[in-house]
Amino acid sequence: MCPIDGCTRGFKKVCSSPRACVPPQPPSVTDVPCGCLEDRVVMAKTLLLALGVMAMAAGWAEATTISVPADHPKYPGMCWTDTEPVRNGDYFYLPDCVRVHCYRTEHGMRLDYETCPIQGPRTGCTAVADLRYKYPYCCPRLTCA
Repeated sequence: MCPIDGCTRGFKKVCSSPRACVPPQPPSVTDVPCGCLEDRVVMAKTLLLALGVMAMAAGWAEATTISVPADHPKYPGMCWTDTEPVRNGDYFYLPDCVRVHCYRTEHGMRLDYETCPIQGPRTGCTAVADLRYKYPYCCPRLTCA
């Protein structure tokens, strides 16, 4: 049987048999690897960064938010991060000005990762951020001469 988190060295949890551990192999039509919860969190953080870069390129000035599933069988009614459970309704903060919110939906627990709006470049202006503060007070603000 797989450990409660579904991940062991060299093994992955498989969607069609969630309690079975199988050696890594190419996915078939009926056996698509789900991946580990930690992989989904890393993927969400990477996607959040990519969305921020795209928003900067588009010149958007809105906060970027991504929502990821956060269910864990060992912690029902709580969100699971890559290291610990978080209570429903709680917020926590990550470095680089990111706020994370845990909440329940009809489909299960979710974590929302929210980061600062991107300040588009303007002639004679610079973006100034102070990472000593938590989101949203750490977000860059334009200072123009």
